[in-house]
Amino acid sequence: MTLSAVSAASRPAVSESRVGQSQPFGFTRSPRHTCGFTTTGQYDRRDRFNTSVATGFIGIYSFELLFPESHSLKEKRMHLRSVKAQLSNRVACSIAEVDHHDVWQRTRLTLACVAREAGEVDRLLDTAERWLSGQDFELLSHERDLVTLDD
Repeated sequence: MTLSAVSAASRPAVSESRVGQSQPFGFTRSPRHTCGFTTTGQYDRRDRFNTSVATGFIGIYSFELLFPESHSLKEKRMHLRSVKAQLSNRVACSIAEVDHHDVWQRTRLTLACVAREAGEVDRLLDTAERWLSGQDFELLSHERDLVTLDD
C-alpha cells in the first residue's frame, strides 16, 4: 500500500456540496436561512417583527435623593449601591445614576421598567416611589413618564 493510499483510507469520505468546499459524508448544507434578510442580501426589518403583537409599555421614573448623613463620595456610593440593589430587586427595573456624580450628598437616579400593560407599569412605579419615600434619605423631586413604542 502506498503512502497516498494509506492517507486516503484514513480520511473520512467527503462529498462536494459547493465548488471548492468539501463536507463530511452524509452532511448536506441546507440553503442559507434568510431570517430578516431578503434574497438580495439586504436586511428587511418587516421580516423580523410581528406588527400585530402589542408592544408593551415602558415606565420611566427619575428622582433626586439627598443623603444628609453622607460626608464623602465613598459614603454616597455606599448608599447608592444599596438603593439601586433594593429597587432593582423590588421592582425588577434597570436603574442608573444620571446626574450629580461629584456631589457628596445629592444624586439623580433614573429607573425604567417594562410591562405588557400600562396598569402594571403604574403599579411598579408606585412601588418604587412608596419604598423611596419610606427611607432615611430625602426624596427631593421626581417625575414619571409612561411610554409605548406606538407613540
